[in-house]
Amino acid sequence: MGRGINMPKRRYAAVLLATVALAPFGAAAQTGETTDLQDRPDANSRPEGVGIEEIIVQARRTDESQQDVPIAISTVTGDRLRSAVVSSTDDIQRLVPNLQINQTTTGQLDFIIRGSFAGFRVDPSVVSYIDDVPQDSRVIVYGLFDLNSVQQLKGPQGTLFGRNSTGGAMLFASKRPDPSEAGGYVNLRFGSLDERRIEGAVNLPLSEDLAVRVAGQLERRDGTFRSVTRPGLQYDNRHNEAVRLSVLWKPGTIVENYTQATYYRADEHRSPFVLVSLAGPCTGPTDPGAACLFQPPLKDLLGTDNLRAFFEQQQTLPFGQTVNNDPVSDYQARDSVTNTLTIDLGAVSVRNTSYYGEIQSIISRDYDGTPARVVDGSTDERVRTFYTETQLFGSVWDDRIHWRVGAVHSDDRGRTVNYQNVFPIPGSLVTPRLATSHTRFRSTALFAQADFDLSSLLSGLSLTAGY
Repeated sequence: MGRGINMPKRRYAAVLLATVALAPFGAAAQTGETTDLQDRPDANSRPEGVGIEEIIVQARRTDESQQDVPIAISTVTGDRLRSAVVSSTDDIQRLVPNLQINQTTTGQLDFIIRGSFAGFRVDPSVVSYIDDVPQDSRVIVYGLFDLNSVQQLKGPQGTLFGRNSTGGAMLFASKRPDPSEAGGYVNLRFGSLDERRIEGAVNLPLSEDLAVRVAGQLERRDGTFRSVTRPGLQYDNRHNEAVRLSVLWKPGTIVENYTQATYYRADEHRSPFVLVSLAGPCTGPTDPGAACLFQPPLKDLLGTDNLRAFFEQQQTLPFGQTVNNDPVSDYQARDSVTNTLTIDLGAVSVRNTSYYGEIQSIISRDYDGTPARVVDGSTDERVRTFYTETQLFGSVWDDRIHWRVGAVHSDDRGRTVNYQNVFPIPGSLVTPRLATSHTRFRSTALFAQADFDLSSLLSGLSLTAGY
């Protein structure tokens, strides 16, 4: 039959970008200076008298200066993400070297670091983490708002990010509430195709021990393709929104509890397939090719749709218009709750992270690129994930040895309904196929790691061992 191609997307530059920063209540804001209120108190600080900003990373599950971490890592701070107008994962590739991001037809993201992306069975080789929790990459597509940083760990990872991270890891860290000051920001963006995007956050200290942060984004944009057979249908549009609520409770110096709840929805139409060639002409019943079943004279005999008429109509249309009338739906829904409890007992500290999330993904595709029902299908996938990780960590021998042990358990349960419609012939045995599958993946791990400070032998020398 005919050959369908996925037409390239066109990018449109925004024509207006506005930022409003809300200064800490009771403080004077300096003219011409955007105040970023919610970097973590110990993160991205600038030492007095030093002109180079110190970048704090969590590449070893603790806050450290990037210069002190013996790991190949690239970091993009939240300030840089905003100044570069990053709103989707495609934009990250412009800022992070040696990183390529591909999105599959099911909405999954393949993070390719140094050419490595294929994983063992169900796990990718580059695992994405959101606030220390390994998660389905689909939740990151438009979730890049109010972030503290994006960190890229290159190459095989060891004990602390060892969930089959043979190619690397992508760490996405959200901004945390700050009990010390109130404030927030609002970013507005307007552009071509009636683009409208608003992102903002507000930080509210409720007491010396309790703070709440509410952040969100909303994006709308017309599509770059329009259907001429279904007025009002636009493809490659933007229609998504998300809200994140964070609560930080820190009564004293021993206990810290951090809870985060996220709501995310996207209801969009992906780029359509467009029919650019068609086998034929079909002059008799002996003509080969399945496409002839949907063209004269066989289409009159079999009662199938007329693929030839739609193809000829498509040839008269300019770029950006299509005869396709399938919605090519891309619906993504995510609800999740994460809780991190840290107890500092002095020589030993305990940290437990628990996560529960539900993801629903509904995707439809039309591969012939016309209103004819030749090759199309849809997938409805629902996944429930429970993840918990407990760590014990501390130091001995005058802080020369820093150790960390822990346990991890994850449980993913999924249900997938697939519908396929391939070369339907009325009255024949070739009928649409409907299949439902249930999956469950459970994973349990124990790990231990220690860092040995050998600077007494050679300045800056350390040894890390883990299992």
